[in-house]
Amino acid sequence: MILDFMIANIDKLTYLLDDSKKCATVTKSLVPYSGDIVVPATVEYGGTVYSVSDILDEAFAECVMLRSVVFGENVESIGISAFEGCTALSNVTFSAALHVIGMSAFKGCTVLEEFVLPSDVIVIGKNAFSGCTALKRAFLSDNLINIEPSLFDGCKSLEKVSMGSMVESIGEYAFYYCDKLETVNFEEGSELKTIGMYAFWQDK
Repeated sequence: MILDFMIANIDKLTYLLDDSKKCATVTKSLVPYSGDIVVPATVEYGGTVYSVSDILDEAFAECVMLRSVVFGENVESIGISAFEGCTALSNVTFSAALHVIGMSAFKGCTVLEEFVLPSDVIVIGKNAFSGCTALKRAFLSDNLINIEPSLFDGCKSLEKVSMGSMVESIGEYAFYYCDKLETVNFEEGSELKTIGMYAFWQDK
């Protein structure tokens, strides 16, 4: 059996390369990532061009010197706990192609103050932004249907959240202990049907 996968270090990022699909996934590095990271749209290795489509689970987890990340235009998914515990991460620029953000992806990013999600994000896993204690504003995607449990649990600086009209449910503990939350904006024609237990517990 011939494996179509290989590991490559290219311009300070480590990739898992899928030769059959010509796509690349950013994975964990032996040396923790730091500073300002730009994930490119494509990378070239051995004369072959690969589309950078995914961020692997825990790829940047606990990289405490990571300050910012810009995702290339082909990144479609961010894995489970991909940036969990990145306590210096203050700026994130998402790809317009992004569809999925995994569970706990940005959990505990304690200096992140704001993010804007592109309209095609359809899944955000539970706890994805929990414990982001400096987060003040969150602009969710227009096509998001479910606000998963504990999504913003413990975001004690969160003041404003905007979400699209397609949201049908807000999970339990979604905004638990968001002490400063004053505004939750829904687009006209909201399809919200259910709000889970303690979703807004200890909010203003």
